[in-house]
Amino acid sequence: MSPTVSKVTNVIVPVDDQDRVLQFYTETLGLEKRADIPMGELARWIEVAPTGADTTIAICPPGPGVTAGGKDSGI
Repeated sequence: MSPTVSKVTNVIVPVDDQDRVLQFYTETLGLEKRADIPMGELARWIEVAPTGADTTIAICPPGPGVTAGGKDSGI
């Protein structure tokens, strides 16, 4: 029997401007902010989700040497 996915905890979206994207997700789309945790001096781990949803969207800075956007995630 093949394994199946029964739950997704979060989806990570790398962004260059966390404040702008947070504003879009919360004010334009109406999602709620679930987490906003400092990651060093220049970044934060931010999670948003629709009210009552189990799965969150993490809006995080891209990794070192990587640019955000313009990528096909395959999802």
